[in-house]
Amino acid sequence: MAIESDLYQALLKKTGWSAATLSRKANALWRDHGPMTPDEARYIIAHEHGIDLRKYGHPTGESRQGTNAEGIGCDPHSSIFS
Repeated sequence: MAIESDLYQALLKKTGWSAATLSRKANALWRDHGPMTPDEARYIIAHEHGIDLRKYGHPTGESRQGTNAEGIGCDPHSSIFS
C-alpha cells in the first residue's frame, strides 16, 4: 500500500516539512514504536496533524488491517511531534 500522492502532498503542506524531514520523522516513529511500514508511519503522522484520512479514501477504524496507533503503544490523542 503506497501513500497516495495527494495525501503525501497535503501532509507536506500542512507540516511545512521537506520530504527528507518527513522521512526522518517516519523513521523515528518506526524506530521508537515499530514495527510498521514507512507508509503506516506517514499515515500516523498525518493523523497526528489532523488530516482526515477518510478524505483521501484511506480505510480507518475496525476495517483497517495491520498496525494502528493504539496497537503500537501511541496515545492517538496526544502529540508525539511537538
